[in-house]
Amino acid sequence: MVKIRLGRFGRKKRPFYRILVTDARSPRDSGFIEKIGTYDPLHPISKVEVNIDKALEWLEKGAQPTDTVRSIFSQQGIMYLFDLKKNQNATPEQLNKALEEWRAKHPQRFPKKSEEE
Repeated sequence: MVKIRLGRFGRKKRPFYRILVTDARSPRDSGFIEKIGTYDPLHPISKVEVNIDKALEWLEKGAQPTDTVRSIFSQQGIMYLFDLKKNQNATPEQLNKALEEWRAKHPQRFPKKSEEE
């Protein structure tokens, strides 16, 4: 089974995670199929960067996200897009429009660039 999960990197007491697509039987930090994003929990706003297209592609192929990754994807609106694509056969243009509308409803999750730096 293919899973989407976090791989831990960074030094001791300074975790930094990569969002990885990997075989469920492989160890946490070893061989992976593809890197689709990063997650930095120590950043003041928990900095998350995810390649939405790759995430949707792997979810469509049947990859199962772990609980933590599912939570991250929900916060970023990726699970919402996956649901639209799966149940309503939405086109890419419809998905982009839906994502923009969803992000407008949740501005606290997507701060301005000047606030991050």
